[in-house]
Amino acid sequence: MQDILSSDDAELIDPQQLFLDEIERRRQLEQATQAAAEVVYDLQGRGPLYRYMLTRRARAAAALAQLVDIDPKDAAAIAAAQVTVREYVEACRWIDSVLNDGQMADAQIRAEYGDPKGGDPDPAADTLE
Repeated sequence: MQDILSSDDAELIDPQQLFLDEIERRRQLEQATQAAAEVVYDLQGRGPLYRYMLTRRARAAAALAQLVDIDPKDAAAIAAAQVTVREYVEACRWIDSVLNDGQMADAQIRAEYGDPKGGDPDPAADTLE
């Protein structure tokens, strides 16, 4: 079977660029874990994001309640209520996305680089005794 890289292709690979790419990739993973940690900290500490989400949730709940009484022919009022609810849902999705990205990045960092606290890089290894 022929190698994937020919000898000509191997000369095109720059080891320094590969190293820099790896550093950038690690930075992006760490940035994702940091963003997730900041969201969790803000939500648990009842910071600005927490207060924003409370306000958005209250407005969305009020908009849903208004939909019951809105005249079905009042397209503008229905659309306004839908926008209010959609904004809350999108904010929830954004938070979910940041948290999921952070969890995946943290798992990838642990798998590739080991536990930052010096533990075993493979979390399953703890259960194999």
